[in-house]
Amino acid sequence: MKITEVKSHILQYDLKEELGYSQQYYQKRTGHLVEVVTDEGIAGWGECFGPGNVAIANKVIVERVIQPMILGEDPLNRDVLWHRVYNLLRDHGQKGMPIQALSGVDIALWDILGKVTGLSISKLIGGRFREQVPVYGYGMMLRREKLSVLKDLFEDEAAAIKSAGFVATKMKVGLGPKQDVQLAEAVRRGVGDDFPFMVDANHCYTVDQALYVGQALEELDAYWFEEPVAPEDLVGYQELRTKLKINIAGGEAE
Repeated sequence: MKITEVKSHILQYDLKEELGYSQQYYQKRTGHLVEVVTDEGIAGWGECFGPGNVAIANKVIVERVIQPMILGEDPLNRDVLWHRVYNLLRDHGQKGMPIQALSGVDIALWDILGKVTGLSISKLIGGRFREQVPVYGYGMMLRREKLSVLKDLFEDEAAAIKSAGFVATKMKVGLGPKQDVQLAEAVRRGVGDDFPFMVDANHCYTVDQALYVGQALEELDAYWFEEPVAPEDLVGYQELRTKLKINIAGGEAE
């Protein structure tokens, strides 16, 4: 079996309303699917992380950079191909778009392996430890509205997520420390006292700002505080870990 083509498929649709997080607002949802085609009629599908124009840039990396490296190769040599591509790309970035593009191809190769063997991916990587996983509802995106309007929206949306049967919910922040605390208070009102909620800052705070927000979130019994500071600020994360009791999540931007 040989790889004959690697295709990128960029999917987009217009949102009903503009939504945002601490770093930007956007009007479209974007998905980037990768299709690895073989000479035996078996194709594998993967997905690359990266919204908007990042997906378009990743498409070029997949088709113009990675595809020539793996054409004609056996797709079942997944690990060999991953290391070959990574080794050739490492001078241009061990994180970010090169790895986003490579991950989509890698997932597609796993898909081919599963189809050839007739096994699920969970079987291929060693088996399932559980049959079900808890799922939280993600919402409460930022809008270009007055704070008073956003507080009402966040409270209502959080309550709706709880009513839908999710076991927890996660919100966005990024208006500023004091405003963000008020948004978190609105979410707590919406879900009640005994329902877990998480807060995602998308690395918008300084350490001092994150301490202020984190202490307020502790009083609200938030379950975790996600990406409070820049991902490369390891010293800042260490300080927050020392001074806060709330769970701190990070690593998405790695």
